[in-house]
Amino acid sequence: MSEPLRLDGNDRAVLFLLQENARSSPSEIAALTGLAVWDVARRIGRFEAAGLVTGTTVLIDAAKAGFPIEAMFRLRLADDKRPTADTFADAVRVASGVMDCWQIDPPGSYLLRVLARDEADLDRMRMDVIERLPAVIAVAVTPVVQHVKASGKLEF
Repeated sequence: MSEPLRLDGNDRAVLFLLQENARSSPSEIAALTGLAVWDVARRIGRFEAAGLVTGTTVLIDAAKAGFPIEAMFRLRLADDKRPTADTFADAVRVASGVMDCWQIDPPGSYLLRVLARDEADLDRMRMDVIERLPAVIAVAVTPVVQHVKASGKLEF
């Protein structure tokens, strides 16, 4: 694991504002922080070069986009060896409908977040996508009742 980037108060202010609105321009951030535009741009460039800021994204309301069903799948693989994990990870990265995947404890276990159009789509996802991922030997699904908090921001 790499050493955390050293951040001063101005760095934290810029990062806070970027988390609030990633589309903010250096001049907009400069106006809010009192920093020079060139200084804000330099800081953002340093954050990107160090891998602290890894990109920008647009958040889409899944339900309004036609995917009102969200579920968590807990998976267990046949073993926890590196080749099995790598093969599984390669497959899940391209699996349609799988939004997120985390390797969790115990070893050989994963948690996937899946979106679906309806209950039939969720069932199809389970049978045709999730259960067909390499080395999967156990699947438990938990529908999400309410998404209470999403995309939490780091507090600087």
